[in-house]
Amino acid sequence: MALPGGPGVEVVVVHPVAPVPRTVPEWEAGVGTLPPAPSSGPPRILAGDFNATLDHAVFRRLLDTGYTDAAAATGQGLVPTWPMRRLPPLVAIDHVLTDSRAGAVAVQIHDVPGSDHRALFADLRVRS
Repeated sequence: MALPGGPGVEVVVVHPVAPVPRTVPEWEAGVGTLPPAPSSGPPRILAGDFNATLDHAVFRRLLDTGYTDAAAATGQGLVPTWPMRRLPPLVAIDHVLTDSRAGAVAVQIHDVPGSDHRALFADLRVRS
């Protein structure tokens, strides 16, 4: 993605399979193959339905490569995003991750009619 007057940014959309008992190995492999946070090249943002909470070990290993969770960084990390068909939603499985060259200024979570997820909006600043 090109930013006006700034560096290009790589945006990776994420949606591994749900970790139900028969697909846990596939889910772990899907999250485990996401690219680590880069230290050079364009800044990278990973965003989407990770089907993982901050307490999943495979998700924490991804964070340990150098990503920051936008919601957690702004005090919103435990605000649930799923499932919307059950009120209140129970878990925060949707995330926006930034490498060290970007960061969240604010995060908002919105109900989306007809969706089983709440929308996570992250206001990000990318350093050049």
